[in-house]
Amino acid sequence: MKNSVSVLFLALLIPVILKGQTTLEGRVSGPSGNALANIHILIHLPGSMSVAGFAITDRAGYWHTSINAPTDSIDVATSSVQYRDERKRLANRSQIVHFELVPEIRQLREFTVRAPSIVQLGDTISYLVSAFVRGQDRTIADVLNRMPGIEVEPSGRILYKGRPIQHFYVEGLDLMGGRYAMVSQNLPHRSVATVEILENHQPKRILEKRVPSFETSLNLRLKRDITTTGSARLASAPNPLLWYANITPMTFIERFQMLTSYQANNTGRDLAGQINRLTLEDFGRQSQRPSGNQGFLSIQPIVPGNIPGRRFRLNNVHLLNTNALFRLNNDMQFRANVHYLNDNQQQKGVRMSSIFTPTDTISFSEMQENQLFMGHLQGEFTLKRNVKQQFLENNLQFNAVNRNQRGLLTADHTHFNQALQRPMRNLSNDLRIIHPIQNLLVEFFSYIFWDTSPHKLTIGPGRFEQALGLRPPIAILEQNVVQDRFFADHSAGLSFSWLGLSIGPRIGFTHKSQNLVTNLQAMQGNDWNQIGSAFQNSTESRHSQAYLNTEVIHQRGQLTLTARLPFALHDIKISDPYLQESQQMNRFVFNPSLRANYRASAAIDFGGSVSHSTNFGEIDNVYYGFILLNNRRLQRSATSLSVTTSNSFSANIRYRNPFASIFGMANYLFSVSNHSLIFSQLIQPDGSTLLQTIEKPNQSVMHTLNTNIAFPIRIIRTNVNLTTTIGINQREVLVNNQLFESLNRFLIFNPKLNKSIGEGISLEYSINIAATGISMEKQPARVVSVFSHQASLGILPATGHTILLSGEEFRIRGANTLFVDVEYRFTLPNRQIDFSLNMANLLNNRNLSAVGISDFSIIETTYPLRGRTLTFSARVSF
Repeated sequence: MKNSVSVLFLALLIPVILKGQTTLEGRVSGPSGNALANIHILIHLPGSMSVAGFAITDRAGYWHTSINAPTDSIDVATSSVQYRDERKRLANRSQIVHFELVPEIRQLREFTVRAPSIVQLGDTISYLVSAFVRGQDRTIADVLNRMPGIEVEPSGRILYKGRPIQHFYVEGLDLMGGRYAMVSQNLPHRSVATVEILENHQPKRILEKRVPSFETSLNLRLKRDITTTGSARLASAPNPLLWYANITPMTFIERFQMLTSYQANNTGRDLAGQINRLTLEDFGRQSQRPSGNQGFLSIQPIVPGNIPGRRFRLNNVHLLNTNALFRLNNDMQFRANVHYLNDNQQQKGVRMSSIFTPTDTISFSEMQENQLFMGHLQGEFTLKRNVKQQFLENNLQFNAVNRNQRGLLTADHTHFNQALQRPMRNLSNDLRIIHPIQNLLVEFFSYIFWDTSPHKLTIGPGRFEQALGLRPPIAILEQNVVQDRFFADHSAGLSFSWLGLSIGPRIGFTHKSQNLVTNLQAMQGNDWNQIGSAFQNSTESRHSQAYLNTEVIHQRGQLTLTARLPFALHDIKISDPYLQESQQMNRFVFNPSLRANYRASAAIDFGGSVSHSTNFGEIDNVYYGFILLNNRRLQRSATSLSVTTSNSFSANIRYRNPFASIFGMANYLFSVSNHSLIFSQLIQPDGSTLLQTIEKPNQSVMHTLNTNIAFPIRIIRTNVNLTTTIGINQREVLVNNQLFESLNRFLIFNPKLNKSIGEGISLEYSINIAATGISMEKQPARVVSVFSHQASLGILPATGHTILLSGEEFRIRGANTLFVDVEYRFTLPNRQIDFSLNMANLLNNRNLSAVGISDFSIIETTYPLRGRTLTFSARVSF
């Protein structure tokens, strides 16, 4: 009943919203009828000088805008230095308004110009950086987080109206290829004039006005005199001896951009995040590609939860990174991105696990100490031509990763030693060409990927004696895995217009193959014994697909309909000659989807989609012999390849009003998935788990609602940002031979505000509330809630002096932990060099707990923390 009332209310509300929108358009001309460009059109409420709408005439003199005004009438005025201003009072309804202006030469008096903080021109919204800077800010990332509608996540990923940006540009060029945290977290904000949000941005120029885009990109406009910029920072602490170094110079000129960085620290700051790709273009193709970080084996991990890494991480990390972009001519670009990461970490923690079934609860505790090493060399080389006549992009990438990990796990008074070696090498090439032939656009696409990864995991003493058919004790278990994979995707397509439709058929072929060889052996006494054939694999797998994907786009006014009609014929074969097992599948699938986007006004957009899909599991995940994945998991997947059929629906509304600095969005997603397989988990009292896949149809249901709104409260000089996520996940689970339904509900509420108090004081405050509940048959509902809030106060008592006070409190399962940090900063008069003294963890907290929850378990982990630390640092901005 409640759902019906909500749907009825929404159905009644939308027409009211649409009715309130007034669309105004027209043309501005001179006395002879000639078009006048760059004339400002201002919409006012009667008797008010506040601007309710704004437009600028184009080269043909035309203009267009939409407003949502509560009055019966409106004033429409022109503004220009060269022509006499005109003003008309009109009825508040959609209409066409023409102006004929008379030239007028004005004597300009001396005046002071105050640039507006946010300006909108078409689909581009420009933020004036200086309007959002506070005294404690150093980099552009610090300022971005304060701009209405923009959020910066702890990972460095940038969101606009709750969605990740598609591209990050500096002066219109993509230097980093999606790894933009290196720029945003090191570029001084004083080097940036404006931040541009490019809505509905089509990155391929040849597709402009042909293929609509509803994605958003971000562009930084530097100050005119900026060519070389960047920052360098050195920091040290005496007891314990800590150090931090970051030297990141950047060059941005018309035909060349470069960023080189050396960073190192043992203060707990994570550097791997600065080289992670934060953007994802063409998700449909990306989702079919193999993961570049595939790994079967692991030592028992310590998951940090939401605790800031600098509070607990013990590390010694070095990162060398160089990026260069050359404009070979007016059309062609060459980009090189190379980095090397050397990361050593120590992890410690105590974990309490509770696993629930309808009739039982299994609880156990573990104490862990891990030592992790990773060396990662990556290179990416891109040749690109992006003009209206052609699009060409070729991307060559290689990765070489060495992982060595050791762990000591203590459970039930037994010490388990773990050691893992997991090197990985991969190579890929991605080519895409779009070229016009008469009225057609012809596209060719080719992607090739290869990788190899030998693993070795040793655990002593060993577990799973009964499953292995061995008498205890087992001194050591050694699991070996060698995995080789190849993937190719080649396609050709074209795009043309017919009867008002934009049609783009594409025909192609993908091929994925894998060779997987594994064996498990045990040491008892002084002898190594090869365990039986049930614990070995020699799997050869391939998955070929021929497909025809057709995209049909229809645009009429402000409505865009996009239908995707993909047909595919799958041929899958998996065999293990050693175990004499095999399976083969040939299947035709059709995965249609329909999306609608409607721009109700310049401020409001509606969107929605429906889709049906049939997806097959990864061939990597089918193996007929058991594999020891880690100290507590022995797994086999000796069934047919999984098949998942899903139906989903989504709806969203987005609002923007740059003049009022109000941005908002709401997005709802509902999906129902039917699965052919289910995991059977046999969990022992000590937590060791035997996993097998079983052919049993089961269903999962998901509801998710995300909302975000940012708005100012001008009377108290405060900006507010509210983010909420509500979700329900329901699925069947098979644990210890008991099949039951697990229902997870979660709520995340994250309000933020920043406030200016006079000219020298600024306050930032945020709250994070996360509540998750799990319920199942014959068991009471269990709710885990985590509350944290953070406050930061910046005080400028005198020119060049800054005092920063920050605190954060965590409330987890009745335990409160408060952190207080204090920093004093002195900046030299030229504002290029500053010195700071920082006291972190002033209250000297030594332990903190985090809680994680899954379909049928709750895990609480307690971490030792870094103690009170006094650090001195010097920073230079270029």
